[in-house]
This record gives sequence, structure tokens and C-alpha cells, in this order.
Amino acid sequence: IGTVSQKVLGHAGDLNNLDWGYFHMAVARPARITAGYATDLRRQFCESGALPRTEPPADDWPRSSASGKPSSERKPVLAMARRFNSAVSDGHVVILGLDDVNAVKYYGKELPGLWTTRYNTFEDAMVATYQEHRGIMLRALRHERAHDLA
Repeated sequence: IGTVSQKVLGHAGDLNNLDWGYFHMAVARPARITAGYATDLRRQFCESGALPRTEPPADDWPRSSASGKPSSERKPVLAMARRFNSAVSDGHVVILGLDDVNAVKYYGKELPGLWTTRYNTFEDAMVATYQEHRGIMLRALRHERAHDLA
């Protein structure tokens, strides 16, 4: 999910939110992921118990108000629905990632995110994150136990 018109690295200073890039969500199957308006997706899920199979048309995505932000009723979101009672070996892992297109401006030159040094596409980075998840979690658990943090 992301906007069509983006001012990459268009802001400087403290307390500025990132307002460019593309937000991604990935889960192991069986699950449904969709994008849409928060209020619409909540209503449809409450009425039917499922997320819609289609996303809104591209020309129906939020437009900025005079403040430069979408109205609170029409905020775009990613949504995921999954049966958590099913026996799935991944422990219900949800991967969230932000491809910020260009991450920093260094002496006037816009530079891509660090992930580009290792992966060809952001999707490759997301897949690798999922594949490495179990090992990372095991190392974190060993660290917690070694330092009595658990």
C-alpha cells in the first residue's frame, strides 16, 4: 500500500513522519490479506466474518484534505484474516515491511535502503525475513535466557 504521488525524502527535521514508500504485509497460508478503507473493511468483516476478495479501484483511494492528510473515516489500511485455530507450523507469523524507496539523502544524493545491497526486490527481502524468522527467534530466546531477561 502506498500513494501514487510521493515526495521521497521531502521532509527534514525531528518529529516528521515518513509519508512515502510502500507498506507490505505477508503471512503464510491460509490467510487473506487485502487493502482498503479501515471503516469499510471493519464493517464488511463484522457483517460477513471475512475480508472482501477485491480491493477498491485505484481511483477510489483516499485523497488528501486541506491539511494534507486523509480524513479519519477514509484511512487506507492493510488487513489480514486468518483462522487461528488451524494447525499451522509457522506459529502465526505476520511480516510487516516498509520499502521506503530511498532511505537517506547523503550530500544531495538519494540512496536506497540497506536491503537493496542483499536482495533484488523487496519481495525477496520479505521472503528471506520469513525464512530466517525461526533462527532469529531462537537466537533472541537464547540471549534472553543468558541475560535473565525472560
